[in-house]
Amino acid sequence: LLASLDPTPAVVSMAFNVVTFLPQYLWLLMVLAPGWSITRKIMEPLWPVLLFSAVHIFIVYNVASTNPDNVAEFTELLKVFDPQVTPELFSNFSPQASMMTLMKSPGFVSEEWSHVLTWDLFVGRWIYLDGQRRGIFTSHSVLFCNLIGPPGLLLHAITC
Repeated sequence: LLASLDPTPAVVSMAFNVVTFLPQYLWLLMVLAPGWSITRKIMEPLWPVLLFSAVHIFIVYNVASTNPDNVAEFTELLKVFDPQVTPELFSNFSPQASMMTLMKSPGFVSEEWSHVLTWDLFVGRWIYLDGQRRGIFTSHSVLFCNLIGPPGLLLHAITC
């Protein structure tokens, strides 16, 4: 175990909740009211994604500045991208083991979760706007993007 299982600082926990729950209102607009002019006014500019990107940076900064295990965690993260695995791509599972170790760190989980949710919102927004531009139905693809990420993009490609 790299880090203690104590919760992250309160500000990180609050930011975690912000990045988890506030974007859901944007998702609801894109899924349930895609043709509403208010939805388009909110989602057309990049600012919603930039706002949650800023929350992600806030989490990264606060975790990095308060986590005494930063060097150990960064070293473990480097193992995830170990180039030595390439020749043994189908037999060396150490990158997955390293990622599982990192997921035991509340700080890493907070950083990774905000990262994933922000990228999902970016892609979901792109799917929504692409559908608006092409005049095609995208609610199903946007919903899948919110729930399970990349399959939503694949579903959109199939729909197009």
